[in-house]
Amino acid sequence: MLFIFAVRMQLPIAIGKNSNNTIEAFDLCTLPHLFVSYSHTAQLPHFLQACINNLNEAHARGVTVSVALALSPSHSSLSQTIECPIALQLHVSDSEQQENMGKDAFIDYLFDYMKQQLKKLKAGQKKPLLQLPLPYLVVVVDELFNLVVTRKKNTSIHFLQLLALGQSVNIHFIAASSSTYRNLLMQLIHLHPSVEKHLIKAKLKGTTQIVKPLGAELVLNADNLVFFRTTQMPGYERWYPL
Repeated sequence: MLFIFAVRMQLPIAIGKNSNNTIEAFDLCTLPHLFVSYSHTAQLPHFLQACINNLNEAHARGVTVSVALALSPSHSSLSQTIECPIALQLHVSDSEQQENMGKDAFIDYLFDYMKQQLKKLKAGQKKPLLQLPLPYLVVVVDELFNLVVTRKKNTSIHFLQLLALGQSVNIHFIAASSSTYRNLLMQLIHLHPSVEKHLIKAKLKGTTQIVKPLGAELVLNADNLVFFRTTQMPGYERWYPL
């Protein structure tokens, strides 16, 4: 179902209904990343399926968007419902060694893609008459915490650079994790102190909190109600699932 207000959005994501039974949605481009925290895996597939449906609708309207997927085997069926192009697909393996290799390769692929797009963007800026429309790439990631906390230090640094710089070349994350977004960043800094230098250089982190938001956070609670928060919205808004 294509919502009337969604036509004005490039990448509309419907997150639920308010108490007046009105559908609430936002443009993923404006966030620029969405982090989903959940306490039980059964809460996640329904929301991710709704996100994929919204991306399919945007693709049908002519928005140039591709999807990069990193999903656990239990959610791998979601890939069969994607109508827009799949740029990269990773099913998380049960083997720890293969899983870590897959994570590294996934982040490396996205990082290299971002560098290529940044080069195109700079080339377009040098030649004003040259129009280089960059496509949208939406990265749908299940269990973000396990994806980036790996043996390779540069994986975490590349991931944070993707968050900080990716939005300039139309890379946006819908990233789910059983760990909250802020705790995840603090854990990365604890494991890899060099990550903090990149955050400070990009002015993304203060002494105790993130100064410039990298995205918004959605919390799926035990009752499958949806809560949405940004740094400009200190409290929670309660929305009911679609």
